[in-house]
Amino acid sequence: MFLSSAASAQLSRRNLLGLGLGAAGALGLTACSRATGGGTAGASGGGGGSTVAFWDTVWGADSYVNRAQELVQSYSADGMTGAYQSVPWASYYQTFSSAVASNTAPAASSGGGYQAFQFYAQDAINPADNVIKALQDGGAEFGPGLLESMQYDGVYVGVPWQVDIRVLWYRQSLLEQVGAAVPTDWDTLRDAGLKLKAAGIQGFSVGAGTSTQGTQAFLAMLINNGGGWFDADGNVDCITDNNIQAVEYLLSLAKDGIITPAAVSYSQDNITSDWTTGKTAIGFDSPTLAQNFGADQQEDILVASPITGPTGKTGTMRFVNNLMMYKTVDTEVSEAFLTWYLQNMSVYWTEGLLSSIPALQSIVDTPEYQADARAKKIAEEWNPIGGTYASLASSANPAMAAVDGGQPTAVWAQQIVQQSADARTILETLQTGLEGIVTS
Repeated sequence: MFLSSAASAQLSRRNLLGLGLGAAGALGLTACSRATGGGTAGASGGGGGSTVAFWDTVWGADSYVNRAQELVQSYSADGMTGAYQSVPWASYYQTFSSAVASNTAPAASSGGGYQAFQFYAQDAINPADNVIKALQDGGAEFGPGLLESMQYDGVYVGVPWQVDIRVLWYRQSLLEQVGAAVPTDWDTLRDAGLKLKAAGIQGFSVGAGTSTQGTQAFLAMLINNGGGWFDADGNVDCITDNNIQAVEYLLSLAKDGIITPAAVSYSQDNITSDWTTGKTAIGFDSPTLAQNFGADQQEDILVASPITGPTGKTGTMRFVNNLMMYKTVDTEVSEAFLTWYLQNMSVYWTEGLLSSIPALQSIVDTPEYQADARAKKIAEEWNPIGGTYASLASSANPAMAAVDGGQPTAVWAQQIVQQSADARTILETLQTGLEGIVTS
């Protein structure tokens, strides 16, 4: 996974289920998951009791993993206790797909943003409708559009628990240094970028090498202009007026050096280094970006309000990370555990272990979360305008797993940075690539 630190590892690579369909197979990743508290699959009896297994991809540093293990192992209901297993992102797809194939999957798990959709299509996932109803009956309220994003084939394939979103960050001191205002639309973003470029500072952060940040930043701009990769019916629909306008704008940023040419080979470490050393002043990134800065820099790295595209629209891209249940376990067992887990997971945010947006409004409303001005701004201003890879469609589908991290989207980002063709041609190439994935 393309991570700069344990802190940014929290959310940077939680979504690439597509690796399992392409890169992961080519790399020959093994299911060498880090097990803590036992690697029990599903629910098992013995010794007068049973365990309910929860497998969790690594969303944070060791402090998160340790707290998650502690929480899961505190579960006790009807003679059932919780067993926790931490699964590294580097081998997560192989771990889960092997477990599904051998019918040894856990009762429930976290995982890639589109993992539940793919395994549901393989008849390996139990619908989460009863869990969601139980939570709502208890007064739970989910963030805007989150439940809709989990609907497929007439059911909820998973339960949203946190959101990773791309927001516009800026270094206040660098903008002040060149006399640029905080961007509010594409014109002011370009104006700031030109002033920063004149001072040798990058005005739009992009990583199009081993990092997927560039792909996600560019998609954020498409969505910001009312576009995206898919239409409202879930069909690949790249060659639209709004998308062409957005790519033309991005090409102009690259042509004028506001996006550095070196970005074509940037890793996540390159992106982080440019931010923290003052070589980058503006860019779309995850809520964890500020964790890479020292204490003396925290007041200088800030979140802008959503910018407006030429169409008058706002928007960005987000990942709706979710929890899912597998058919290897009795439904009542997994539902009881998952309902309890969601009702007790606020500790991840109240104890400062996660920087993502909680899916449950009750956690967003806690004093601890509200005390973080940047987190509060992201939840209140950015989350309501977020869209997934499915773009204009309200829900994803199993094909999203292949699209996520796939080669066509990486090539798309590199073509923009390199200005290798005009906007329409670049989008035509992307259209063909995505259609090949979706229909394969």
